[in-house]
Amino acid sequence: MITQGIQDVSSDQIVLPPDFLSLKYLYHGHTLMECRDLGHFLGLQVAPGGPKYYARVGGSLLIKPSLPAGHQTTMVYHASQTPMVADTDENIFGQIAADLLIYGALSYATDYFVDDRTAAFEGRFNQLYADLDEQARMTDMEQSAMAVSPAYSTDY
Repeated sequence: MITQGIQDVSSDQIVLPPDFLSLKYLYHGHTLMECRDLGHFLGLQVAPGGPKYYARVGGSLLIKPSLPAGHQTTMVYHASQTPMVADTDENIFGQIAADLLIYGALSYATDYFVDDRTAAFEGRFNQLYADLDEQARMTDMEQSAMAVSPAYSTDY
């Protein structure tokens, strides 16, 4: 997950970075912006002020109301990782979950070599993946407000 402060944006659009996979949070100052589907977003009539809503269109996010000049907007997003090609290459998975990569590679290698340990390698890989996924889920849950959101928006 990457946190990126964005300052050089147009007043109503943010161009997504090239390594963007999915958005986690978008906030301006201390205001968490809300995602709206494009149809609802285009029909929004909002009072001037800080940005409150966004909608994704292709490789950018549309913003309403417009961003004030000179203020920073922060985007927290899941990013694609650089491939590890050379022996010295490293990405975030190599730093935090090297054993996951090793067991994934061993499982992959058993497709090309006669090896009776395929099930053991795949089982260990799946267990490590599940542990890492659970750790990420628990971290997200600990950082969330754990509040029930209203079913309908009160913005008309």
